[in-house]
Amino acid sequence: MAKIKHIALFAKEPRKLAQWYIEVFGMKLTGETGLGGVWITDGYIDFAVLPYRNERTPLGINHFGFTIEPGEKDAIYKKLDERGHKIFQPGNGDRPYVEDATRDPEGNRFDMTGSMREIDPEMMRPRTEEERQRSAMVETV
Repeated sequence: MAKIKHIALFAKEPRKLAQWYIEVFGMKLTGETGLGGVWITDGYIDFAVLPYRNERTPLGINHFGFTIEPGEKDAIYKKLDERGHKIFQPGNGDRPYVEDATRDPEGNRFDMTGSMREIDPEMMRPRTEEERQRSAMVETV
């Protein structure tokens, strides 16, 4: 069975909000991205606290993500295709830890990946203003 392994939300101050969860609930910091995102975990579910960059996207929970075992992938993708769900790659190539994404029948976005997230050191470098703007434009997908 595919497992929900992360939940992502948009925040005005991701580092500050992540620190709040760390202090109040004892969550652990697992990574930061060059785009200002912070990853924390309770040891089971990863929590991505992402920078709010697009006024058309509401603050708060944005999407969730499934980790799919390799043997399940073809059957799951076939079911999605049979139901007319368009699979897309989120972002502009700046999310190597997410393979694909789609939306459920009510429009809720979810990611699908075949392994646990590992942030490449390149992903952790601070981004230029141009890179941030380009990423913000793509996130409206």
